[in-house]
Amino acid sequence: MAVERELKFRMDAHAAQQLADHPILLLLGGAPRVQQLSTVYFDTPDARLAAAGLALRVRQTPQGRVLTVKSTGTDALGHARGEWEWPAEDGAPQGIHPADLVRALDQTPLRTLGLDAGALQSSLRPAFGTAFARTAWTLDWAGARAELALDHGACTAIRDGRAVQAPLLELEIELIEGDFDACWELAWALAQDLPLLVSPVNKAERAAALAGGDRPQAPPEPPRLDGETPLGRAAQLWLSTACAQLAVWAERIGSADEARDVHQFLVVLRRLRTVLRW
Repeated sequence: MAVERELKFRMDAHAAQQLADHPILLLLGGAPRVQQLSTVYFDTPDARLAAAGLALRVRQTPQGRVLTVKSTGTDALGHARGEWEWPAEDGAPQGIHPADLVRALDQTPLRTLGLDAGALQSSLRPAFGTAFARTAWTLDWAGARAELALDHGACTAIRDGRAVQAPLLELEIELIEGDFDACWELAWALAQDLPLLVSPVNKAERAAALAGGDRPQAPPEPPRLDGETPLGRAAQLWLSTACAQLAVWAERIGSADEARDVHQFLVVLRRLRTVLRW
């Protein structure tokens, strides 16, 4: 298993256009790599994988098809996720080859579903998908190496018997090697010139919400602390949770419930100020 450690940010089209000309990328990023990527996510009709915090996908890349299983993020902002990935077997262009399911059940948390390969094969359905252009740079920053990727495309799903689509535009900063703090430092440097909104919502959650007609991701619950929790750890938990809550409510501003969303954003902001004064 690999641990994927990355930051995700939402940005508008104007900021995306400015990104390629940012001095950091011009000086350190080298020539960008551009790929067209399409992905199909699979789940059971009753969404057992999503309920278990798992995502199963097959992505078509210029190099071939890749099967990936991902688990839920290990912190409030979802920055660290378990990831299992390998080249997909040929012979199942519209689905998942049985040999890949056997491997996935053997090597990934899919085994916790309590299904054998045959039962899982028969119950899996394409749930939703994404298609986007990825423009990526690899650069060294603060003693670490990271990939900075701009994804621009769309999420697609079937809702109430018809195809629905939503735009996808996000920036990812993924750690390749070194200290993850360097990714935050790189993001901070870019944010001096570009409006970046940190996002705890991944592509699978965004597309799943599109399929269900819901808004992506509920804000995380406040951490449960006891008298044994060290003060520094308590502050860390509260800060990370508050930042995740702010990010979720910020994503929702502009919806039909905007007044409520703005109110909840301000409530969390007041709590965050209290923690910072503490």
